[in-house]
Amino acid sequence: MGTAKAKKYIILILIFLIAFPALSQNFTQKEIKAAFIFSFAKYVTWKNESALFQFHIAVAGSEEDYNTFKSICAGRMLKDVPIVITRLEDFSDIPHANVLFVSHSNCDKLKDIKKKLKTNTLLVSDNCVNEDDIMINFTDNVPDRKFELNIRNILFAGLEISRKIVTLGGGQEANWQDLYVKTDKELISTKEILAEQKDEIKRQQKILYEKSQLVQRKEKELRLKQFELKRKTDEIRQKEDILEKQDQKISKQESTINTQLEKIGEQRLILLLFIFILIMMIAFAFLMLRSYRIKKKANKQLEQKNTEIHRQKDEIVWQSKELETKNQQLEKLSIVASKTDNSVVIANADGEIDWVNEGFTRLLGYSLEEFKEEIGSNVLSASANPDIRAMINKSIDNKKSVVYTVKNKTKWGNDIWIQTTLTPILDEFGELSKLVAIDTDITQIKLQEERIRKQKQIIEEEKEKSEKLLLNVLPEVVANDLKKKGKTLPEVFENVTVYFSDVVGFTKMSTSLNPQELIDELNDIFTEFDNIIERNECERIKTIGDAYLMVCGMPKNNPNHAENVVKSSLEIIKYLKQRNIDSKIKWEIRIGIHTGKVVGGVVGIKKYIYDVFGDTINTASRMESNSEPMKINVSEITYNLIKDKFIFKERELIEVKGKGTMKMFFVEGKNL
Repeated sequence: MGTAKAKKYIILILIFLIAFPALSQNFTQKEIKAAFIFSFAKYVTWKNESALFQFHIAVAGSEEDYNTFKSICAGRMLKDVPIVITRLEDFSDIPHANVLFVSHSNCDKLKDIKKKLKTNTLLVSDNCVNEDDIMINFTDNVPDRKFELNIRNILFAGLEISRKIVTLGGGQEANWQDLYVKTDKELISTKEILAEQKDEIKRQQKILYEKSQLVQRKEKELRLKQFELKRKTDEIRQKEDILEKQDQKISKQESTINTQLEKIGEQRLILLLFIFILIMMIAFAFLMLRSYRIKKKANKQLEQKNTEIHRQKDEIVWQSKELETKNQQLEKLSIVASKTDNSVVIANADGEIDWVNEGFTRLLGYSLEEFKEEIGSNVLSASANPDIRAMINKSIDNKKSVVYTVKNKTKWGNDIWIQTTLTPILDEFGELSKLVAIDTDITQIKLQEERIRKQKQIIEEEKEKSEKLLLNVLPEVVANDLKKKGKTLPEVFENVTVYFSDVVGFTKMSTSLNPQELIDELNDIFTEFDNIIERNECERIKTIGDAYLMVCGMPKNNPNHAENVVKSSLEIIKYLKQRNIDSKIKWEIRIGIHTGKVVGGVVGIKKYIYDVFGDTINTASRMESNSEPMKINVSEITYNLIKDKFIFKERELIEVKGKGTMKMFFVEGKNL
């Protein structure tokens, strides 16, 4: 056993004698020791080693020692972190370091250094004889040992050391040369890996930056849409407030008009009563006069009979008194007609004006003489109503008053609206005796009616605008439900086909176009998309940047939902291909389609947004992300619903995030 061990040491010594001259040709003793220390660290474990962000080696030696360590450790890493080399010149305060090297020239300070040394630090000394203070100490003067160890001090410092170091404590320098060379190769390999990792990090950072830009852009678009929606909502609210105020104003005006109409009705009733009394008085006077004439004739015939004459005389006296009474009453009625605010005109059977009251002058500004001279003396020629003759004939035929409204001009040139009540006065034979026309100024009523008509027209126009604005935000069925009930509840739709698409290379495209040009292009394309899906009874839910989401089968049920969505998709692809012929920007999209259960409803209170939710939406998005440019990718569920109506190409099973493997199909065209 002893012979074998002796042979082993002899072989190690021979290897060392052969290797050392070659080694000394490449490295100085200081460099070899620095390399040893670099290798020591690989076989020592520090507390909380995983939390290191740098590996600190402090050199308590000369400037040459410091530069040697800098040279040996340049570009290297320990414990997967960069190496930091510092020189310790002031020993009053020993900073924390992972490794502290004390050169031979500072061995006299080793004891003080050890006392001030922090735990978790490996102390390496160069040919110091203080055995109680060393941890690892180089021993150049010991033939068969390059360094010695004090395991107790190492463990006391909280460090763990590999058995390999303990074993090599009496080994040859060639072992350390091999260890250093091996470490150097590992460093080169590590550098290559780090370079690849840096390139990968740069690539990932670039992708992250592009995605961040896209997110910022989409957030900006969303804020713009939210601002626009808020503005439109505020406009609707303001217009609703205006409509409410106008309704209140109209109600007040209608109340005022009703009051005025009641007053006019009362005045009309008074005038009709006056006319009736006047007619009765005229009829009575006519009868009295006729009776008087008859009796006068009889008196002539019965002149000889005194008794009869006296009787007739008494009767005539009585009739005279009665006539006087009636004349007094007639005079009072004439005063009433003269003082009323309404105009009263009396004409004979030929239409010639005999008399007007003061109200006539106040209304038109003319005296009777001025009116006859400037306008005319006959009702037929002076009236502003072109149908006056027909009105008179109608009143005579029906033996009752007729009412008409006509615009007239005053003496001062003002336009006024007059409502005329034309009453015929007939004699005992039914022939026209007099015409009585009562004119009422209704200009204010007409103006008020015109204002009300215009306000109602404005209200209807604003209401129509509000309804159109609401239809731009919500589907028609949901908007109508919201208008009728004031609210709308979320609803589950069992059979809905969902379409999802986005633009290929949109991020690169958005950087090459100015914002206005990009928005114009998207607006042009999405407007045509809207026209296509509307023809196929589909509903657009929303656009998010370059993404377009639409459905069929909600909010109105549609048994052909899957067929309609695929038809729309084929038309969209056809439209883009045709558009790209003459367009400098070549637009390509990926389309994904899936069918299933969807929840739909209005989100928000102040800002109405109709949105859809459910796993079907997520699956449609997965179909789109696994599609190819200018192709329509549908799920197996959608395929089974319409496989007889379109031409499909089955794809290989595809692994889908969160779904596992799924069958998918490309739509090639429509079955003829």
